Amino acid sequence: AALIDPYARFLAHIGRPMPLAQRVIDARQVVFSNYFVARPAFWREWLALPDLGVAAIKAKIDTGARTSALHVDRLETFEREGRRWVRFAIEPSSRRHKTPLVCEAPIVDERLVTDSGGDRAVRPFIRTLVAIGSEVWGVEINLTDRRSMLFPMLLGRTAMRGRLRVDPELSFVLGRPRRRKKKRRAA
Repeated sequence: AALIDPYARFLAHIGRPMPLAQRVIDARQVVFSNYFVARPAFWREWLALPDLGVAAIKAKIDTGARTSALHVDRLETFEREGRRWVRFAIEPSSRRHKTPLVCEAPIVDERLVTDSGGDRAVRPFIRTLVAIGSEVWGVEINLTDRRSMLFPMLLGRTAMRGRLRVDPELSFVLGRPRRRKKKRRAA
């Protein structure tokens, strides 16, 4: 209990005030809390997929979904150097860029996935980097047709385990990722 006040002042100082007395369990010598481990996230947020060249995509941060999913078009599997790969197109999230982004990635697994409607299908999974705010880490994502869904990407609980905690009251707090400007070479 003696640590709650200093931690609360620290969180307020860095702009993340939190009522710790309501969220921390004190058991004599040990304090249990998962609020210091994970970064805050929000039920919907902008993220980037840098390995795939996706600078910004709207995603639903979904604790009810075990796996992550990405909406793709023109899904095609092929072999390269004895490994199975997948080629797919991602529709741009910007109105300025009309051309779909064509990507290729090795398939790390194919698994049976049950969607929110209860339908089951075998989907290819790829491994790629995801960036939310300043955090970047590797995740497995299944590729599917999410055309009828509100968000083209769903970040599931396996991808966020130990990294994010979800606040359902907030949305798009971290802002849209900025495209990094390429340095020009001197002529």
